[in-house]
Amino acid sequence: MTSENVRYVLAIGVSHTEIESGFIVFPDSEFQEHGVTRVLISDVDCSEDIIGKWMYLKTEKNNLSTTFHPVRTIYDKNPTRIVDGDVQVRASLQLKCVKGSRVFFTHPFFGSVAGNLSRGVSVDRLKTEPELWIQPYLCNGIGWKIADERYQDYFIPSQQNHNITGCLEPYERYWTEGVVTKKFDKVGDTIYYVCSPSSPEGLICLHQKYCPIDVEMVGLHVSVCVDWRHEVKRKVKLIPNKRKTRVTDGEAELQICFQYKETECGKPRMEFQDENHGSIMIWQSMLPNYKENGWYIGWIRHAPCFKMEELWIMSSCHQIEGPFASKLIQDEQATPAAAAAAAAEEKDLEEIAKMKRILAMMIPKVNALLKHEEVVVAMQLANLEEYEELVEIAAKHGSVDPRKK
Repeated sequence: MTSENVRYVLAIGVSHTEIESGFIVFPDSEFQEHGVTRVLISDVDCSEDIIGKWMYLKTEKNNLSTTFHPVRTIYDKNPTRIVDGDVQVRASLQLKCVKGSRVFFTHPFFGSVAGNLSRGVSVDRLKTEPELWIQPYLCNGIGWKIADERYQDYFIPSQQNHNITGCLEPYERYWTEGVVTKKFDKVGDTIYYVCSPSSPEGLICLHQKYCPIDVEMVGLHVSVCVDWRHEVKRKVKLIPNKRKTRVTDGEAELQICFQYKETECGKPRMEFQDENHGSIMIWQSMLPNYKENGWYIGWIRHAPCFKMEELWIMSSCHQIEGPFASKLIQDEQATPAAAAAAAAEEKDLEEIAKMKRILAMMIPKVNALLKHEEVVVAMQLANLEEYEELVEIAAKHGSVDPRKK
């Protein structure tokens, strides 16, 4: 077969069919233009599960048909995950049109993407080329739709520049600290999301291979090395929690002390600013005994929402405490140096207590020995320095001092 009839195309595996004994793959736009949006790869040609994996396909065309063979899997071209068995891909979409309650986007690789226009979603926000999770559906071929039609599942406006990563070159990396907020399972891998104050508008993607073995990462505070695509590229470093953290329904929640300085008249939705996490949203009905300028303690979780500016919201799983007249100092876990100092001090106290118990048992014996002159002389001849020290200790505890005889 001539090289003109052999091509290599980009594709992603989306599902498996038992009836046809193979994997269903979505090919590059080159084939979509000819109406081919569904390719079947036989189980015989696959040495591994390719659902949710990106790959290059070798296509061979003859007079009768075109055959496809997987060449090799590659790193994800777009962030990819599997949720409830469905492949989901995060892609930057361009608004095509709005027809009634339906909204249509386009993408260079995935083609047309459809979704329902949820109540409260601004069309102007749809024009900002949002990054949304999309998933395939079978209808003759393969089509794509918005995975979360509430537009709340980690929406990230692609036009916004992050304060660090927007200036990075592809080969540059930087270290930052954050908290692991959530995880998603993908075929052969687990992906965690890290939220960092240095990159408040975008989540950092952490693959399982960079995590400690057999450690549940959600809720932990970490130091990570990140590239320009918000992906961790080195082994993570676990650091002490800077705020009280707990895990609820698989998501990390942080405890904060906050205050409202003003209320929007007639609106049930309220906001406040946190120095580390920016703008946080809460419903006024969640507050016990609301008081203007009062201080409260509550738990927040990371949940970027398409309809609002906030990336953090108040958790409804835990009761809010307050109001208090002033800001409370929250118990923070010790830094590594402070924790080491505390451990050393505790160990010293244990040693002192142990020595006191031994000394209490020795005093009667030492007192009896010091009454014998020959013992005293022998001790002086053996080691005068230790003898003087022993006598001083014994004298402090009421023993006789043979030096005064």
